[in-house]
Amino acid sequence: MINFFRKIRHRFLTTGRTTKYLTYAMGEIVLVVIGILIALGINNANEDRKEQKVEQQLITRLHNEYQENKSLLIERTNVMHQSKDASLRIMGLMNNDLSQVETTTIDSLVFYTIEYAPYTPLSTTWTEITQMGKLDLISNQKLRDLLGQWAIQYNKHQGTFRVFEKWVEEGILPYLSKRIALKNVDRFGLLQWKEVSEFESDYSTVLKDREFENIIDNHLYPHGLMINEYQNLESIIDEIIQITEGDP
Repeated sequence: MINFFRKIRHRFLTTGRTTKYLTYAMGEIVLVVIGILIALGINNANEDRKEQKVEQQLITRLHNEYQENKSLLIERTNVMHQSKDASLRIMGLMNNDLSQVETTTIDSLVFYTIEYAPYTPLSTTWTEITQMGKLDLISNQKLRDLLGQWAIQYNKHQGTFRVFEKWVEEGILPYLSKRIALKNVDRFGLLQWKEVSEFESDYSTVLKDREFENIIDNHLYPHGLMINEYQNLESIIDEIIQITEGDP
């Protein structure tokens, strides 16, 4: 084919038909440019298909990741509700007759009142997208916004949790450790002591102590914050799951 064009060009030159040759040359240039543009178009189309494939893989992983995060969040929310309910029941026992209330029951209420665990969601895909330069691969602007909202809300929750944790460790436990047998309380947790403590718990004094009532009252405040933040996180999770169910 190249030899064919060369022969035509040679014939134009030898016959003196320069104008026709120039016209032919311009046409040849146009054909080359068109060929380059077609090649670039094909290359761009291939790149777009690759990016779309990567995007779909990321979205599928996000969907699975946030479904798991929702399950973990529901578990933590249930624990927080259980802790709040136990705290409210202790408030109901304050300065009341305890003759009909078993010590074991109070031990269990104290355990669930101070029980807590951090919410630690999966973040492998989220980190890959937001911190490894792959956010531009997500074409859905709403999804991109939600991933940003998730980071803000989760960071806020971590701050609230640290306050909650510090209050339990430095506000409640020091008071209780001087007045009750924590071994009996820990029978309801991971330790699962089979034998009770040799020391008695002075609940008759604790549940008539204004300081302890104030401690539990203070304890209920971060409960409300934590539960509210869990609800906000769950709302974002639900939107992410809904958006990532279909095609990007």
